[in-house]
Amino acid sequence: MIVANLYAYIMVEQYNDHRLQELVLSRRLLKIGLVLSALISCISYAQASNAKNIVITVNSPGSLPYLFFDVNNQQYSGLVVDFFQELQQKGLFIPTFIDSNQVRSEQFLMEGKADIYLANPTWLTAPSNVLTSIPIIEHATYLYSLMPFEANFSIDKLINKRICTHHTYKYSGLQGYFAAHQLERVDASDQTTMATMLTNKRCDYLVMNDYNAAAIFSESSYCNFTIYQSPQPTSVINLHLIIRAELIEVKSIIDKELKLFIDEGKVLASIAAHSGPPHFPHQASCSYLRHHETVN
Repeated sequence: MIVANLYAYIMVEQYNDHRLQELVLSRRLLKIGLVLSALISCISYAQASNAKNIVITVNSPGSLPYLFFDVNNQQYSGLVVDFFQELQQKGLFIPTFIDSNQVRSEQFLMEGKADIYLANPTWLTAPSNVLTSIPIIEHATYLYSLMPFEANFSIDKLINKRICTHHTYKYSGLQGYFAAHQLERVDASDQTTMATMLTNKRCDYLVMNDYNAAAIFSESSYCNFTIYQSPQPTSVINLHLIIRAELIEVKSIIDKELKLFIDEGKVLASIAAHSGPPHFPHQASCSYLRHHETVN
């Protein structure tokens, strides 16, 4: 009996020792977890504290799929937004997007009211007064018409034709023709108005990048028109991030991160996510209009 009681006592003590060791270990692990959590929080706070606030202008209404205002989500979207969201996650920048236009964006940089915008250096009045990132993507601009283009179509053969244009835009491939008065600019306040002017035959051609043209002419209000694209673009240029001259360190970071963003295929993935490949000739669906007329 004594032996049995002694054995039971020893077993209880061993069990208590084991439970005590487990409790001590659990407390140690808890402390380590709390320390690691605090360390991660400190690192995140430090990154957030070191992140630089930057102001990026959007040349209204933007340019699909690069940088534009998404009316459905009521927020800025596109390739540039995706890029800077990734940099924000890395604790590098905190971007703020503001509405602007091509001329005003350049002025904002000169006045220190903004830091970055998307453009080609040839569009600027004073390109030597800013910094330019590495190219982010190629940008193709075409002519659009209500009539098919001839296979051997050439801009050189166009005489006294009216071209629907955006009043704040410079068109790299057409500037010489406008200056020589071979072609006439018919300016509009926005790209939707440009499209309506074309369908109302207030101009012979419209000039626009292919993504924007495909998006605009997909609206049901243009469903009675077939839109044709010129066989060759009027220009193919590189788009860059135009950076305020004082932000030399920012440019260095952007160039490094942008190269990585391109090499990892994220530029093309972003373009695909925001817009499918443009297809022309193009005609929008009238299904919505027919339904609307039936209801009313």
